Amino acid sequence: MSVNNIEATRLAVDHLTGLGHRHIGIISEARPDSAPAGATELEPTAHWPSTLRLAGYMRAMTDTGLTVRPGHIAHSAYSSAASYAAATRLLRATPPVTASYCTDNVPSVGAFAALQDSGQDCPGEVSLIGFDDHEWAPLVRPRLTVVAQPTEVIGITAAEDLPATIADPTREPDTHLLPARLITRDSTAPPSRAAASD
Repeated sequence: MSVNNIEATRLAVDHLTGLGHRHIGIISEARPDSAPAGATELEPTAHWPSTLRLAGYMRAMTDTGLTVRPGHIAHSAYSSAASYAAATRLLRATPPVTASYCTDNVPSVGAFAALQDSGQDCPGEVSLIGFDDHEWAPLVRPRLTVVAQPTEVIGITAAEDLPATIADPTREPDTHLLPARLITRDSTAPPSRAAASD
């Protein structure tokens, strides 16, 4: 079982485009060439979550009529130091990003720190969305908008499936695609007038 990673990312992108953002960056463990075309047709258990989230970003941007720019896709290892560097690269991209989305919790930490250290106002100049609603997200300022997985439901569902898997190890596991939800806080806002007119 898993969250529907493609649709989870669509929540983030749709929120940002709804606010008026056109230049949206992404920080992902997946590389751009790992996100296959036809993202909505992907087998949810055949790819890493980061690959599905990147594919969801590319599909959501395209469906909204926005350009997917290679310079707005920042690959990052799963560490806050790596995502700090990736976010710093995004903040220097051309055209400038007005919003960024991180596809996991640990990269969200590094991206948040990079944005704070950059001197740019969040969300006045750059909006930020993280992934997973960990304890720190509502404690920092600005409070972080996140895509939240139903972690308790995932755990309960896994526990319920376990006896059947133990009884028959050759049994194919049930595929449960669970919905994510967007928790809107202070780190997202419409882009400035100058950025919106680019």
